[in-house]
Amino acid sequence: MSFNRVIAKKFLGTVLTSSGKLINISAATETDTWRRPDWAAEKVKPDLEEAVPANEHVLPPDTVEVCAREGVHSSASDKRSHITAVAYNGTGKAQTVHLATQKK
Repeated sequence: MSFNRVIAKKFLGTVLTSSGKLINISAATETDTWRRPDWAAEKVKPDLEEAVPANEHVLPPDTVEVCAREGVHSSASDKRSHITAVAYNGTGKAQTVHLATQKK
């Protein structure tokens, strides 16, 4: 795996995409390298609720859950304002995705 493995996460709800697909959203509360309290994970919810439907085109077609690993930020490798997340399919296969956001 090329990313910090998500060990624990907080379920934040479900979003409906423009194609009519329901996708669960969550935020990581623990990875291989860090821990985040539930209250901090909850702060990602509004941005994730907007970013998942707006970025449906970058999600693998079999995505059933998107888990935010990092909140809104930019980085040297991706200068856009984005959320770094993990898209999971129904069998648990995971892929890192960057969900573009409006600058905060």
